[in-house]
Amino acid sequence: MDYDRPEAHDVEEGLTTGERGQCVCKQEPEVTFLTLAQPSAAVTEAKTVLHDAEAGSVARPSPTLYTRLEPYLHTLPATQQMDHIPPLLFLDECFRGAGQCLFQNNPLSGACVMAGVAINSRPALVAALVGLVAATATAHILVVDKNARRNGLFGFSGFLMGAAMALFHYYDFDTAQWLLVPVALMSALSVFATVGIANFTIPVCGLPPLGAPFLLVIFMWLMGCTGGLLSYFPLNGNIIQPRVLSNALEYTRPAALDYTFVELIKAVCVGMGNTAFSADKWTGVVFLAGVLVCSPISAAMMLCGSVLAVLLQLATGVHQDMVSLGLLAFNCILSAIALGGTFLVLRGVRVWLSIFVGIVLTFVLTVGLTNLLSPAGLPVLGLPFTIAVWVMLLCARGVDSLMEMPLNLITTPERNMMLYACLRAKKKAQE
Repeated sequence: MDYDRPEAHDVEEGLTTGERGQCVCKQEPEVTFLTLAQPSAAVTEAKTVLHDAEAGSVARPSPTLYTRLEPYLHTLPATQQMDHIPPLLFLDECFRGAGQCLFQNNPLSGACVMAGVAINSRPALVAALVGLVAATATAHILVVDKNARRNGLFGFSGFLMGAAMALFHYYDFDTAQWLLVPVALMSALSVFATVGIANFTIPVCGLPPLGAPFLLVIFMWLMGCTGGLLSYFPLNGNIIQPRVLSNALEYTRPAALDYTFVELIKAVCVGMGNTAFSADKWTGVVFLAGVLVCSPISAAMMLCGSVLAVLLQLATGVHQDMVSLGLLAFNCILSAIALGGTFLVLRGVRVWLSIFVGIVLTFVLTVGLTNLLSPAGLPVLGLPFTIAVWVMLLCARGVDSLMEMPLNLITTPERNMMLYACLRAKKKAQE
């Protein structure tokens, strides 16, 4: 199958400009990202073509490893058809919310994310679950978009909120249990932020909100707690501390830095664990397994993003202690997953160049924002990744050979590739 830019007008309209700025309110349960309007004829046709291809009524592209594995992986939509058992449906939404921290709309992926956080810190898992349940329950109370809620798009901010607050505050099973109260409140606020931001970024810019709702709420909370202003909720000064930067007054030739191979391998795994605020090498391995359950392509992108982030740190002279912490890598990993098949169709050479540039841009933003925010004692969190992915998606609209997936058709990279291939096959059959 030729994956060159499609010449068919319906393919172009279905996968590039036709759906930009449009979103879905009534979609199939497997649709992954927040959607807000009716699908256009191009999207309806695209879904029909894919359904016909799966049923064998139209020509289907030659099978690949991805298409053979896809029926056994994907997003497990069957678990979302439990309207008659509300508790199980709510549980499925919560597990999917945890999985969405890594762009995986799969309850098994969510279970792996929870297990990974527990490996690093059981108190952090408790806080993350409180945030997850609070956010998902708030989405039910507000009666927000049903499909977005069922796909965990409101829960993941709450999960991250709990994990982040457990990390940056003094919190464990013996002290400061009252931190769970603001965890629940901030997680509920993240739902309001998600709805508000998504109603701007999707219809106006055609961009997913990504981590913006979580970042807005957690930054406001951390700034409020910095300096002891909220004395009942002090921040952990061993982890988050304002500092003043300085530069050398004269040039000194930098000495070559030594790195050990074992520590670099550990840094690759720790970086993956930091995607959910869990700096543990085994947590990173479990996270990788959770992504693999849903999408082998995303798992490969996750690993490649972590390796590339470590190499960038070596090339720029970051000390081994900092490399081992994985703090400069996790944003690069998230960008690799987002650009590597989730929002862009993996076809042609330029998409790989875009992924590489996106990771490098994320790394530059990470180190720059780290120094910018350090005087205020604030971590960068997922801000570099959010900015970088937005920039690269906007850039993709000006490059002819890049194919941006409509937000209401995104599921997994494998299925995105299959949809594009089926549309190409239909066009060739009509010629």
